[in-house]
Amino acid sequence: MHEMTHKNRHDIFIKWLLILAGAVHWFNPLVYFMRREMNKACELACDEFVIKGFDRNEMQQYGDTLIAVAADSVRKIPLLIAMFEDKKNLKERLGAIMKHKRYSKRTVIAASVILATVMCVIFGICALFSAQDGYAYMDKYSLEDKMQIKESELGRALYHYDKENIDSAIVHLQYSDDGEITRVYTYITGREKNPDSEMLSGIIAFVSETLGLDIPNIRLDYIDAETLTLRARVGE
Repeated sequence: MHEMTHKNRHDIFIKWLLILAGAVHWFNPLVYFMRREMNKACELACDEFVIKGFDRNEMQQYGDTLIAVAADSVRKIPLLIAMFEDKKNLKERLGAIMKHKRYSKRTVIAASVILATVMCVIFGICALFSAQDGYAYMDKYSLEDKMQIKESELGRALYHYDKENIDSAIVHLQYSDDGEITRVYTYITGREKNPDSEMLSGIIAFVSETLGLDIPNIRLDYIDAETLTLRARVGE
């Protein structure tokens, strides 16, 4: 029953994958640890499946059979799949067999709810501490530095907003002493020589939505790349 459970669970493929991983990453000790733990998990899972309907006497007989096979494997060379790696694994398997208990559906559901609640609490606490660390990290910056970061982020966002038409975007923010943004100056270099009003309105609307600022407080200057190049040559 144990070996048939291996077959039904396709454990042979898992074991071959572990062997392949060990062959490729032979230099990594973590691979050997993973392979040992996976093999152990496969054996314990098959044991649990076999004994789930056994009484105490049948569990004892199953454990005696494992001991007998282990003793026989010491005298013979194991074939494709060895049932045991060492005495420690055998002891762990026998302990798991004798401690095996059948749980009711109510107990399983209750344990699942408790586990889910604990995991939610843990993730919530981790998220809270991460957010606090993020705020503490930002507090190290001066107001001017924070605004420069926002200008840089908005410039990148504008470029990704319309990569087909925008070559570059430079943003300058005006802000009050308490950090409230009062006005935005946006300088766009684009490919269109005569961009339509819909394109320009879309850029302004994007800035307004991103910063939560009224459109009248947003100024947009647009120049096409060809004109910018000509101006640069004249300046030279």
